[in-house]
Amino acid sequence: MVEEYLRKFELNNAVLEDFDSLMEKHLDQIEELIISEIDPKSKLLNIIGLCINVKTLIIEGDQRTNVNAIIANICKPELLQNLILDSVKIPSNFSFKKLTNLKMISLNNIRFCSVRSCLDEIINPEKIEALNFDQVDFTKNSIEIVSKFKNLKYLNLTKVLNCKLDNLEFLEEMPKLEKINIEDNVLDFKEINNLVKGTFHKEITAELNSDKKNIVTNSLEIKENGNVSITVNGEDLEQLVEAIDLSKLNNILIIDTGNCDLIDYIDSLRKIKGKITIAIKDISCINVEEAEELKEELNLQYINVIDFDGVLQYEKNRFCYKIDTYIKIRTAIDEILENVDREADELCKVLEVYKILGTTIMYDNILEDEIKDYSDANLAKSSNLENGLLEKKCIDIGFAEIFKNALSILGINSKMVRGNYAGISEEHVWNQVQICGKWYNADIGLDSKKMSNSNKFKSKPIYCLLSDKEFRKTHTPNAGNNEYCPESIHPKIISHYFRNEPAIKVYINNFMQKIKATLLYNKQLLLPTGKHAEEVKKDRNED
Repeated sequence: MVEEYLRKFELNNAVLEDFDSLMEKHLDQIEELIISEIDPKSKLLNIIGLCINVKTLIIEGDQRTNVNAIIANICKPELLQNLILDSVKIPSNFSFKKLTNLKMISLNNIRFCSVRSCLDEIINPEKIEALNFDQVDFTKNSIEIVSKFKNLKYLNLTKVLNCKLDNLEFLEEMPKLEKINIEDNVLDFKEINNLVKGTFHKEITAELNSDKKNIVTNSLEIKENGNVSITVNGEDLEQLVEAIDLSKLNNILIIDTGNCDLIDYIDSLRKIKGKITIAIKDISCINVEEAEELKEELNLQYINVIDFDGVLQYEKNRFCYKIDTYIKIRTAIDEILENVDREADELCKVLEVYKILGTTIMYDNILEDEIKDYSDANLAKSSNLENGLLEKKCIDIGFAEIFKNALSILGINSKMVRGNYAGISEEHVWNQVQICGKWYNADIGLDSKKMSNSNKFKSKPIYCLLSDKEFRKTHTPNAGNNEYCPESIHPKIISHYFRNEPAIKVYINNFMQKIKATLLYNKQLLLPTGKHAEEVKKDRNED
């Protein structure tokens, strides 16, 4: 135990509190010296010279730590093999010239220093076997500055800053490279090939550059066994196909937000050796015909619908649908929307979908009563698109999911909101819907309890398209990215529409035209005055 203690020793200001005890130690046996919290003018600098057998030097501190003085006091710098610097200034070139037999350099949390100058001054770069950079600022230098270490066996890059991780071809020119670790960095798509090709072991997790504003970040993961997995947004799929032969991938997760035609990439995707997973923003992204073709050509098993918080979830029963189930779900929604006039105003479309869903899907009261055997089997399916569309009964979150996805096919923007209803502790979910640029609250789940389970409307919905002021009398949203809803749609408009009164659609059309005209007029007021502004104003007044 004594010998083990002496081989590793930490030197700091606290050691001086028992100086006699320090002098009794066999400092000449220390091989790993850890130096932290040393005053720049401390007597401890002289004690360093008594440690004549140091092979590993670890210096921890801050920008005030006198690293040059510490290295200058190493009695036999030629014995030093491992240098670890944490949160300090990199030593000067003169200090590095004394370290002629370094095998490993680790820089952690280094700022305001020239890493390039440090590496350039290493006397025998051919002896370096390991480089570790953890949260190091490269001051816009390329990672190519490590290419001089031809005998490198291990390279770690963890969240490096201001570093161009480009031109990684040099990794293939390092015949002894055994392992490379890249974590929390950003790479270009074109560099994937350089990492996949090498025979060295890899442990890589990195982001992939994109000029798009994606829901989910593109990412690359290469495990030590060589398995390559990529998460890519559909908008960047073309970039990926151009950068790498997809046969080198073991798994791929494609995030489709509606801006990617996956059918165009079937030939490329067919090359992938392992699992293909597709996640979509909503079911407007893949119609029935596309789903059937993807199933046939790619042997696709699941389609994942992104959670309404914009988070990917992998609970198979909740967010992942078997491809056959997805096709049934999309078919069911298409059949519902056959009764919606695609040429109608947004308000009419929203009300029609609201009425159809509220009168044809029942609230699952049995599940609400929390009967255990029934609840365990049906909770997930009643909380997504499945039970409501295929079994015609679900709970609040199921209604909200179906309403949001149905509106997405009609091109109407909506979202889901978590919160509480009437002080009840259990979480409740509802929607916010955007109509002609304005947002409104709607709780189709609660309204379904009052609406008849038939096509004939018998009870007026009371939570349909309300302002925050009205809606929050009973609903309290969780803090988050909720939209501001300044006004309600007049209840008489909704009531007349649900009673199928013939004149109401004409009234709604006129009502919506006035809103659009107001929005257009307000928008024009914000624009710079043009040379024909007076003529336009005169024409508008005449109209």
